[in-house]
Amino acid sequence: MATWTVHRVPCAPLLDHGVGTHAPDVTHLLLGKVPGTALPHTEMAPATTQVVRLFQQAHLKPPAEVEPLHGFLSPRLHEAVQIWCESGLPSPDGALRVLTDPDIEPVLLHGDAVGFNLLRSGDGLALIDPAGVCGPAEFDAARWVARSLAVTGPGSLDGLTEVALSADPLLQRPRFDACERTGGYMDTLDQLICQTAQQSIEDGTEAITEEGLNDMLVGRQDSEDDWA
Repeated sequence: MATWTVHRVPCAPLLDHGVGTHAPDVTHLLLGKVPGTALPHTEMAPATTQVVRLFQQAHLKPPAEVEPLHGFLSPRLHEAVQIWCESGLPSPDGALRVLTDPDIEPVLLHGDAVGFNLLRSGDGLALIDPAGVCGPAEFDAARWVARSLAVTGPGSLDGLTEVALSADPLLQRPRFDACERTGGYMDTLDQLICQTAQQSIEDGTEAITEEGLNDMLVGRQDSEDDWA
């Protein structure tokens, strides 16, 4: 928030912060008021171009103390990938390879891209409540598309992906796809496995295959679902 405020990225401006000022180990965060309302989930997909361009503004060089995204993600995901590989099962580990690729220059991410973490104020948008992590720029846009599909349905995947990539030409398609798949989150990976297993029962294959995992659209059929 401090970096965004200094660089005039549209956000709730940071006025003051500290740890232990008033009580030991208690963090206080004082933000300036931004007039506006949270972006409804139903308006997420139409706002994709505007949101991705805002993320592009926010993707600055991260301060040294900002935690890398791969350290922020659940350790259980890393453990799951290791177990799957040792068992000879196909593993959606593309996101992990992207997150730990030393050739990718990390940027400051929002990290929790969803409608209620953006305020619509007039014709513009402002960021609030970031996760405070750094990593590949594709993560924010891919996470946004994945969560938008929970409302629009799976048929919008290709269209929204193209909109996001067009809004920020610096985004790389392979990295975007890897981040979009599960976003590196354990709950999404869990749903990917469960939904693929259910589909394999319904269609009679009765096996979790790599093809089945790749074809499964994670949690995107439920408009009430907020984690997809």
